[in-house]
Amino acid sequence: MSNQFNPRDWQARFVREYQANPQKNTLLEGCTAAGKTGGALYTFVSLRSTLDWDFLVVVTPSEHLRKQYAQDAHRLFGLNLYHSGTDNRSKGLPNTKQLSGENYQGIVISYQWLTKRENAQNLANDLQRNWK
Repeated sequence: MSNQFNPRDWQARFVREYQANPQKNTLLEGCTAAGKTGGALYTFVSLRSTLDWDFLVVVTPSEHLRKQYAQDAHRLFGLNLYHSGTDNRSKGLPNTKQLSGENYQGIVISYQWLTKRENAQNLANDLQRNWK
């Protein structure tokens, strides 16, 4: 765990509660400056070995936040998240296995990218194929 990150009470509580009752889909929400980025990354880092999580997919509300999120992940937790090129069609992106082989622990995409034709389905298929 990074010495750059000291979890807030709600972030540590969320990790404990999620570990006690893991769910396939979970929504973590908070107001501006509540610590959502740190909280989500803290959850991944804290639980990835326990829950056998190998690859993180982050969806940001806008294209310009992709780089910022990846930089925060690296600064706070030493995570290497792929964030460039996601404004292209998914067929132009490296697949998740290739990214993992290049020492990426995940990818940061935007809502806009995810809603482009076939991108969501292609990413889901890739994750299913490579991370069963």
